[in-house]
Amino acid sequence: MGAAGRSMPGAVRPGMDQKMDNMKNLKPSVYNETINEGDKTYLYNFYSGAIVEMEGGAQLEAAGVSMQDAALLKEKGFLVDKNIDELKRLEFSYLSGKFNKSSLGLTLCTTLECNFSCPYCYEGKSRTGSAMSPEVITKILEFVRMKLKDNNINTLYVNFLGGEALLRLDVLSAVLAGLKAEAARKNVVLVAGLVTNGYLLDEAMKVIDMPGDIQSVQVTFDGFGVSHDKMRRLAGGIGSFERIFANMVLALEKGVRVAARYNLTGDNATDATLLIDKLAGLEKKPLLYFGHVSAVGSADTCKSVSCMSRMDYSKADLKLARYAASKGVKTDFMPVGKGNYCTADAVNGFTIDPEGDIYKCWSSVGRKELACGSVLVAAPEECITDESRYYMYTMDNPFQDTCASCKLLPICMGGCPVERQAGGRQCSKFKFQDMEFIKLYTEGVLR
Repeated sequence: MGAAGRSMPGAVRPGMDQKMDNMKNLKPSVYNETINEGDKTYLYNFYSGAIVEMEGGAQLEAAGVSMQDAALLKEKGFLVDKNIDELKRLEFSYLSGKFNKSSLGLTLCTTLECNFSCPYCYEGKSRTGSAMSPEVITKILEFVRMKLKDNNINTLYVNFLGGEALLRLDVLSAVLAGLKAEAARKNVVLVAGLVTNGYLLDEAMKVIDMPGDIQSVQVTFDGFGVSHDKMRRLAGGIGSFERIFANMVLALEKGVRVAARYNLTGDNATDATLLIDKLAGLEKKPLLYFGHVSAVGSADTCKSVSCMSRMDYSKADLKLARYAASKGVKTDFMPVGKGNYCTADAVNGFTIDPEGDIYKCWSSVGRKELACGSVLVAAPEECITDESRYYMYTMDNPFQDTCASCKLLPICMGGCPVERQAGGRQCSKFKFQDMEFIKLYTEGVLR
């Protein structure tokens, strides 16, 4: 499923000529949403991500359109052929994403060591000395070689994670060099990203080619200045905000794509505007997004921070997105269509920890009861030793429950499969924003 684009190429005008002929074989998409903003009416389509203005406040369901406009509306997904079952089409796209074997997605936790002592960390605190051994690295590369050979893969996606991956640059560099060699041997595109607390990013860029070998980086803020330092601090208690911010700027100046995640809680929501103000002064800016802090796995996250309800988080997110837009800071305020949800529900998605254990989701790392295999077996073909754990998220299907009737299904695909199976499904933040994100977009377009 590809986005049809969000440009508004002019208003759609109701036309009486050929009205019946144009609409006879077409119907409005079930994923259309009408938004009234002052004296203007817009249509948004959750499947295609397209927006169009309806001139004169016309409603697509009631108005005839000219032949030219009918062609445009069909191209953008607002009109579909009458014989199309849109739900089945969406489910087909969803399943295609899950079972697509043209790419391989890896999350590699090269070490669980960490230089920070964040009170809510879901990985726990017993992580000292845990890093990939040469044997584990060799076995991972054998696993990758087998996958590239057997599945006709054209793209290898790898995301490096910790602990803090940059604490062990020797391990990270060795894994990266091996993956580059495997990708080059099979003429496969290697796309690499890094999730880091950012504290050692300046030192890492002296050793690792960024953005040559690692193209994208995510850093995290837990507030601004003092409020950040209370939560995201070194193991010795020293704050980290200023150094992380400076390292983020350095990465941006080198051409690295940077996503800045702001962990949004009831304690730091106000301080988020201060970070936005600071980002607004940068020549090159990261993509800023606001993460919903909630309990993950067995972690007592919400005992350490003031977790928001999904509704309160969504409202705060929208307010901050509006403020960021006024300052020229880009956020993820618009919905983005999905195929499947993530690598956890994809047959070719794997997370591997320092001991070589294989998981489907990185939030499971360290919980051996959730591992579906290990690279430390006799042969790469035998790595998956527990098929039920391998398939447990892949077989989840939101098209078989109440999610199937939701207009937002194309952008959330039922939400996190791990949360769904645990009985804690979280609906998309956009569901609670009353289409205000569309108004925010149109304001920017028309400004």
